[in-house]
Amino acid sequence: MTISAPELSTETGTGTKGVSGASVFLDRLDKRYGEVVAVSNLSLTIEPGEFITFLGPSGSGKTTTLMMIAGFEFPTAGEIYIDAQPIVSTPPYRRNIGMVFQNYALFPHMTVAENVGFPLKQRGVDKRVIATRIAQVLEIVQLSGHQARYPRQLSGGQQQRIALARAIIFNPRVLLMDEPLSALDKQLREGLQLEIKRLHEQLGITFIYVTHDQRESLVMSDRIAVMNKGQIEQVGSPADLYDRPVNRFVASFVGESNFLEGTVIGNEGGRIVVSVGGSTVKALGHRPARIGAPVACMVRPEKIQCSDGRGASQETGMNTLPAVVRDVTFVGETHRYLLEAECGAFIVLKQQHRFNVRSHALAEPVTIKWHVEDTLVV
Repeated sequence: MTISAPELSTETGTGTKGVSGASVFLDRLDKRYGEVVAVSNLSLTIEPGEFITFLGPSGSGKTTTLMMIAGFEFPTAGEIYIDAQPIVSTPPYRRNIGMVFQNYALFPHMTVAENVGFPLKQRGVDKRVIATRIAQVLEIVQLSGHQARYPRQLSGGQQQRIALARAIIFNPRVLLMDEPLSALDKQLREGLQLEIKRLHEQLGITFIYVTHDQRESLVMSDRIAVMNKGQIEQVGSPADLYDRPVNRFVASFVGESNFLEGTVIGNEGGRIVVSVGGSTVKALGHRPARIGAPVACMVRPEKIQCSDGRGASQETGMNTLPAVVRDVTFVGETHRYLLEAECGAFIVLKQQHRFNVRSHALAEPVTIKWHVEDTLVV
């Protein structure tokens, strides 16, 4: 589906065409519920027009942070700035922030037109202007002609788009989205991810998105803030977080990873040399490693190559280990292998399912290899 963005009327100053997003600065936010710390000393700068995602497991503080920006939760300490203006003491309805909730929060007794136009009605906008705006935003989300329907007459994907239309009709400079796709099936969810991304590119609004789905965050975001226990573990582009996680939590939460436990035995040319069960693995590191220190070397399953038999010689720039196939799972586009390396480590490998790539059998001896550049000490 392609989203078109017709020019909206600017008669009352609430048009959408040419909107620029606002900057958002979270300054040392805390949120406590009695003895429970939901968010702790959280600071983050969000650039105007950026699409940033708070990603983390349940209880990590991501939704609480979003609710504090929206004004539905009051911080225990800290301040929130939008375009350098403090807003913690400003009530939600005066923050000019759009919000799409997890359950869409559509009024069941109202038609699509009444739901979408509700924010403008509350602002006292002329009825004729409201009708024009409703038609324009429904065209943006490709639901023109649905004005007279009720939410119960719409599919889940259509309800989600109506919630989006309602959130952007009053031209907010910041749009908050709290897991809006979690109730949808996989195929519809993946299609709507791309729609929301295109909508962001066309409107220029600052999007702040919450999800626990790491794949969703990688597809949609300019930057991702990975949260854990009320704090931000790492902020970066999707590629940064996937290829260069700063610690084991980020490496395990963003994508699938293999961890090879070992001990540092040297440093060679900027690479950390690690002994893993008697085998040698070389890796990159965020900082110099102390000889004798216990570490974990991370490598992604799709980075590993598999060849027949054992005894392949070491190649320059490659880590090489003999292994045995212990499990094989067909996943459609890939085969997923569980391998037991000679050093005792269990390693997951993902191999593309395509012509001229031989699959491997249970108990088959193989040699696995991957680039040192794809190995990271975490």
